[in-house]
Amino acid sequence: MTRNQLGPSQLADPSQLAETLIETKSEGKRSLKVTNCKGKSSWPELIGVKGTVAEATIERENPLVDAIIVLEGTPVTRDFLCDRVRVWVNTDGIVTQIPHIG
Repeated sequence: MTRNQLGPSQLADPSQLAETLIETKSEGKRSLKVTNCKGKSSWPELIGVKGTVAEATIERENPLVDAIIVLEGTPVTRDFLCDRVRVWVNTDGIVTQIPHIG
């Protein structure tokens, strides 16, 4: 993602870049991704909580993002967006992966 693809309100001061550790399930690898997104970028403390609670917490802690609850196994696009956080839940509605910007 280049700076030209981000909106002006989403660009951060270089000293405030957020680091997000994202696990790529399809490849079984983990990689460290540095983003140019403002605000909190990941919520590891939400694993195991109810998806609706996680959604509200994420949007309260970073009002620049929309949290989207997604059922495990649902196909999604692989594009990166600074204003999106996917909240992966199981059939009981419990968060199963670290929610993060992307």
